[in-house]
Amino acid sequence: MNPVIPMWFEVAVLLPLILHFLLLVAALISVGRNSRHTSAAKGVWVIIILAVPVLGPILWFLIGRNATPGIEAHNRTSAN
Repeated sequence: MNPVIPMWFEVAVLLPLILHFLLLVAALISVGRNSRHTSAAKGVWVIIILAVPVLGPILWFLIGRNATPGIEAHNRTSAN
């Protein structure tokens, strides 16, 4: 504990950083486990998540996770 910086300030700075890190890790794990997207689509989502710090993971959970698969994924599943 730093005697110059108040405890509430440390919590106010660390809490958003911890929450952002947890959201980032959860989004990356979710992309990896998603079977609806091709490897290329997963790669694009990983780049979006890493390049756009807060909005990227939020976009993944709002629109990317439940998006309909692309033509490649549809062709791959119908061939089996």
